[in-house]
Amino acid sequence: MNELYVRSLSITSRIMNLRIAFTRGDPPKFGKEIGCLKSEDAVRISKEQGVSAGIMLSFNKGLIEMERRARSLPEADFYFLLRADSNKILQIDKEILKNPFLI
Repeated sequence: MNELYVRSLSITSRIMNLRIAFTRGDPPKFGKEIGCLKSEDAVRISKEQGVSAGIMLSFNKGLIEMERRARSLPEADFYFLLRADSNKILQIDKEILKNPFLI
């Protein structure tokens, strides 16, 4: 993603009183990454614009990797948890995950 896109999205989200959840993706197996911003940078830019911003985390990565990713962005307002079930939710370090949204 590029910075202009994130700033435009943030301004629109602030005006409409929306939250933004950025995908915490992996580098592509083939080809090059598109854009110049990481999800962590996008969250920071959005928060500078006064928008509630967080990242998506998938249980497909495993509990340790998920917690590592969450710790890498403590300033996120929320974490959008994908592929969750009750057993996995109970294993998460509660101090890491604040205001989780579940899918």
